[in-house]
Amino acid sequence: AKENIKSENILDQWIISRLNESIKNVTDLVEKYNAHKATEDIENFVINDLSNWYVRRSRERVNPSSVDEKDRQWALQTLWWVLNEYSRLLAPFIPFIAEEIYTNITGAESVHLANWPEFDEEMINKPLEKEIFFARQIVEQAHAIRKEKGFKVRQPLNSLTSVSPVEISAGTIETISQEVNILSINNTLDSTTTASEVKTIDFKITDELKALGQMRDIVRMIQEERKKLGTSLTDKVDVTLPAWPSEFENEIKRKALVNSLSNGEFR
Repeated sequence: AKENIKSENILDQWIISRLNESIKNVTDLVEKYNAHKATEDIENFVINDLSNWYVRRSRERVNPSSVDEKDRQWALQTLWWVLNEYSRLLAPFIPFIAEEIYTNITGAESVHLANWPEFDEEMINKPLEKEIFFARQIVEQAHAIRKEKGFKVRQPLNSLTSVSPVEISAGTIETISQEVNILSINNTLDSTTTASEVKTIDFKITDELKALGQMRDIVRMIQEERKKLGTSLTDKVDVTLPAWPSEFENEIKRKALVNSLSNGEFR
């Protein structure tokens, strides 16, 4: 029911496309009694697409500190829809986990009393899927290069240049930037290539990039301490730190839900 999906976020549009394509594939394979191939398609969707890409890339969007409430709701509604639809497809394959997911998010009696999900051909966006496929190639290469050069992902870098066989939209470029923690992504269309390729990454660390990296380390440290203390996702805390980049004080407070920062030993 495409009227249920109203998000303008490219990640949401992509996962809905992949959802419908996977339902279509698995339905066809089950009807042909090819359970082995069906489980391969399920594994690819659940692990590679939903978990390793969509959910991970949407964590910041659904964080209580998110400043874009509309986008936050899009992400939550999209994920609910995907879990609702896919848990019904999973029911014959992993009955107990499918039951747990479905009853938790719907409040219905049982997934095994629900109908098999139907795919919507109009919701399958092949050009978008191709775009994300080539964007993820850039991400994989960038991560590999960062690791080889010894630059942790939490340290922001200035720029990356790459080429791809398809046009990469601004929304997807922003996703690449967030994933690889590089501020400027300059991608060029090269229709003669068959794969994306990272050409250069600027590894020069300016004072601003160093401060930005420190800010992200501090936010991560505070979030880890919040977990240890068992604070709720919406609780604001007071934090004492020996030092922090003053230009990012407001950002630290917003991202880590900090009420006040004061000088002293970290606590």
